[in-house]
Amino acid sequence: MQQVMTLVMATLGLLGAAGCKKDSGPAGSAAAGSAAAVGSASGSSASAVDAQAGLVVQLAGKPLGPLYGVARPDPQGNAYELLFLGVPVTCATYKQALGKESDTNRVVRLHVAEALRSEGTLAFAYRGISYAFGSASSPAGLMPLPSFAVAGGKVTGTLPAGVQHDDRTLGTLTVAGTFAVPVCDPPMAVPYFDVGTSTEAVPIPLTGSTATVTVAGKGFAVGGATAMPVAPGGKEMVVRLSAAPHGCSSDVPGDLVVTLEVGVTTRSPNIDLNGHWFDGAASMDFGPDLKVNATVTADTVDLTLDGTMDYKWNEEAYTIGLAGKVTATVCKLPTP
Repeated sequence: MQQVMTLVMATLGLLGAAGCKKDSGPAGSAAAGSAAAVGSASGSSASAVDAQAGLVVQLAGKPLGPLYGVARPDPQGNAYELLFLGVPVTCATYKQALGKESDTNRVVRLHVAEALRSEGTLAFAYRGISYAFGSASSPAGLMPLPSFAVAGGKVTGTLPAGVQHDDRTLGTLTVAGTFAVPVCDPPMAVPYFDVGTSTEAVPIPLTGSTATVTVAGKGFAVGGATAMPVAPGGKEMVVRLSAAPHGCSSDVPGDLVVTLEVGVTTRSPNIDLNGHWFDGAASMDFGPDLKVNATVTADTVDLTLDGTMDYKWNEEAYTIGLAGKVTATVCKLPTP
């Protein structure tokens, strides 16, 4: 699926498409609301300034510290950006300190988010790390945090060993240990836009769907379905299935989104798990027991789904089940 989505985005890039940001949107998770509520409750008034004594941060083998931190809730899902800086900061002061501390290479950004485990449980996991304003690194596998809690206006937790970022100039940054930082207000959500336009994506109503999706025992009745052409006027489509209606943006909001290739004639079609719980999942060929029959027209893709398959992501094996019928609306790519 990554190959197809790369091709889609390459095509859109040639058409002048602009990148889109995710948003809580109409299909945002209930967890997104709870994260925002926590941030709002603590807000910028959180004033505790404590050095992170339990956090062990090293750059090229040398300790980097003391460090101070805040947590920024993600407005789109149950996720947090943890910011650690080399000067005392609060929710009211960290923005002013970011630029100065980045110049001294004393800014560590960590992304943690709720993820679905293969046994069907949800656990907060480390998703990525960046240093100052440089590039970001993601773990090779799903790395659940040994502990994570949000209470009393603070985020507390423990980072496992192995959280690191390699910088060619500065060396390897490693982070481990415990943290306790105030929760700030979430940043303003950026809306989704229709591909290749500056028009905000409008959710497309779906009627008559009998389709259902299950992944690791969790699932939904399909309430949103769109098909994104790989090329304008082509028959090869990327169909996105979600719990709530969504629009023609490149990304689809939701905790769990299943993406299917249809109309592929030169190779085996792929399936992707997307959404907040599967950020960065890999593509896999359809399994032999998964049947996806599609009738593609200029305006719709009629799908009949049946069967199950195993899906491997970050060293965990998930069971996917698809059933029922649904008609997806074809999104129109802008013409050159």
